[in-house]
Amino acid sequence: MAIPEQLAFGRTGWHGDQAVSLRSSLGAMSTLANELKADHNAVLAKLDLDGGVADADYAALHTVAAANVDAAVAASEHIANGGSYSHGDDAVKLRLAMESIATMSNDMQTEHDGLLAKLDADATVADADYAALHATTATAIGSISAHFAQGGSSVHGDAGVQVRLALQSVQTLANEIKTQRNLVMAKLDADGGVADADYAALHTTAAADI
Repeated sequence: MAIPEQLAFGRTGWHGDQAVSLRSSLGAMSTLANELKADHNAVLAKLDLDGGVADADYAALHTVAAANVDAAVAASEHIANGGSYSHGDDAVKLRLAMESIATMSNDMQTEHDGLLAKLDADATVADADYAALHATTATAIGSISAHFAQGGSSVHGDAGVQVRLALQSVQTLANEIKTQRNLVMAKLDADGGVADADYAALHTTAAADI
């Protein structure tokens, strides 16, 4: 998904096909964010029950608590005029959808990296390089609201450029989390101290990159 291509007028305003493309991209973002959360939280529960893992407080400490992204809103309802404009109340819905995706991605980053540190410290997990190999490096996403001009209800000019940059941040972070957590699933399966060997089979994140 090429975020800059979704902005017209010198990549500073959203109209016509660009807004339709934006709608599609936000739908893909919501799908990936929700699946990352579900897979991550399921793995925590599995680690708590794994006979080869000493600690049993993974879920208690590192559950992703951010609300699921409303896929219906992210995919369609925030675009007015036949899915081709982002103004007024529809742009407010757009902002809320983006904020929800950003919140989920930031929470996921925090808990993913926290899980890695905990695995490294767990007495019976054999490997101690989870964080060294699979911590995220992408920058957390800042406030989405600050990127909206005209009372937070329109995205044009410099504000449109900032929204594009915010979307690129979401794209970079979510894709990196997916890559790293899937590698961690394979690593858990190969870890000599972890009893179960079906982490990747059960909890690989399959949603498409954004």
